[in-house]
Amino acid sequence: VLHRAHEFVVEINEEVEYPVFATCLIIRVDPETRTITASRAGHIPPLVVPPGNPAYVPQNDVGVPLGVPSDGLYPVSHMQYEPGTRLVLCTDGLLESIDNDLDQGLRRTLACLDSTRDADLEALAGLLLDANRPRGLWNDDVALLLAQLY
Repeated sequence: VLHRAHEFVVEINEEVEYPVFATCLIIRVDPETRTITASRAGHIPPLVVPPGNPAYVPQNDVGVPLGVPSDGLYPVSHMQYEPGTRLVLCTDGLLESIDNDLDQGLRRTLACLDSTRDADLEALAGLLLDANRPRGLWNDDVALLLAQLY
């Protein structure tokens, strides 16, 4: 899917004055095998919150953003999960909102996830937004998706 999307953006860029690019994260959850499959085109990785263990950022390779000249190959990673695991997908606009530092935003978000384990997903979304909310306006797009996996 990412390869085809990449080719599409490359084709668009051949016809425009100002080339575009986009980051993308694709996740597939298989509840039968309890496997998360992920592939990234320049996008930040998902965050995983296993039951009874600290939240973490899984280590997986990343391809270039869609539309950036390359071979268009995107690594795919697989990870097992336990029932009750929470999966957090977000844009860098959320994590870099306060200090424009992705690493600090990841640490802040992981700490929030670890300290709010009993919150339902709707409340957790609000808590994550509050933990990363800048004093003024958001500087970038902010998207957040939470899932409880079984």
